[in-house]
Amino acid sequence: MSAISEEPPVAAAIDEDYAMWENTVLHRMETGEVRLPVMPSAATLALALSRDPNLETSELTAVLGHDPAIAANILRVTSSAAYGGGTDIQCLDTAIARIGTRTFVQLVSAFAIQSEIYSSSERYELLTDYRRHASATACLAADLAKRARTDGGSAFLCGLLFTVGKPVILHLVQDLQRLLDRTAKDETIETLVEQFHVEMARQICREWQMPLVIQSVCGRLESDEEEFQTKKIVTSFADQLASVVCGFATPSVDELADSVEARFLHLGADDIQEILEAARESGEL
Repeated sequence: MSAISEEPPVAAAIDEDYAMWENTVLHRMETGEVRLPVMPSAATLALALSRDPNLETSELTAVLGHDPAIAANILRVTSSAAYGGGTDIQCLDTAIARIGTRTFVQLVSAFAIQSEIYSSSERYELLTDYRRHASATACLAADLAKRARTDGGSAFLCGLLFTVGKPVILHLVQDLQRLLDRTAKDETIETLVEQFHVEMARQICREWQMPLVIQSVCGRLESDEEEFQTKKIVTSFADQLASVVCGFATPSVDELADSVEARFLHLGADDIQEILEAARESGEL
């Protein structure tokens, strides 16, 4: 399996500036000289505790005592349709009872990653766009998974981390600009992000020991597992729909309905319109 397989968009001119930055980023990634997101202490402790066969729920919830933002996100998500919905979850003990220890720890890790990689004063607007898109993809993936009769919880996580490599590549280029005292063109940065973000997602998912299904989906890895293939299609289509919901793309509903993903999921134009409208009105994006 090749480490880097995606080509930069044709629209980007492969000029001398781009070639220099491409070689620099590629070298950093191939030699492992990349500042990957550091797992925050809450996630590290949650993972360690989850391996204890005699774990008490109170021990697990206590690790979020000093991280109310992650706790609030987990309560919101576990109250959503992705995890059975119906009633609001008011405490973390109840959240664990609904989704289980393993999924709870995965959510702690996923939201910790978001907190780590999207917090920067540099390129704030672009990072905000990345985060909005990731949140929309997660919500839409959970909805599509429900329609496809597959696990909405892991689909939510796949959606949340599907483009996790983009902000990390952006941070890498920013670090290199300071190191080399040289400024990359905006179009060069955008093309570097698109070219390398999938491989970066693979590295992050491996480093954080995410479940194999999430590694497969976010890293766009080949797999014969039917569940993995379904999750890939669900997440890929959620990614496309999220671009529409966030205003980053404007395909027609008929064009979306004619896609391979929509046909696999048996979604017509009316279904897709309903999904898009529900996503816009949910207030979760």
